[in-house]
Amino acid sequence: MNVSHRLLPPIICTLCFCLSGIPILSASASAEELAPGYDACMDKASATTEMMECLSKAYQHWDAKLNANYKKRMKQCESKEEKDRLLKAQRAWLKYKQDMQEYIIHSDNGSMSRMDSLSFAVDATKMQAKLLESGE
Repeated sequence: MNVSHRLLPPIICTLCFCLSGIPILSASASAEELAPGYDACMDKASATTEMMECLSKAYQHWDAKLNANYKKRMKQCESKEEKDRLLKAQRAWLKYKQDMQEYIIHSDNGSMSRMDSLSFAVDATKMQAKLLESGE
């Protein structure tokens, strides 16, 4: 799949830069460890499969946080309508995350597509978990 970058919406272009390894964040913004133990895991990793395992552990960490924060937020809802809105929003987010992973995995990035897809899933899940935690 050969897609011209100038035809992609800005969010996809930003995602492409992130996945290409080109740093777009300042050093201070990227200093935070992705998940507990992630940096040490990646320092020891010498093969793609080991890096995938590090990403998988990071995903599991943030997925657990996301689920806990979602349940907490659901309990804080004061009405059925509020719960329904949260459920609808969470389902839409899940669909977005799954669709974007599907797009990434079928991108023209060869063997790195699986790793890029999992990396996206970790980042998106972390962001959603923090969003639900903060209540914004």
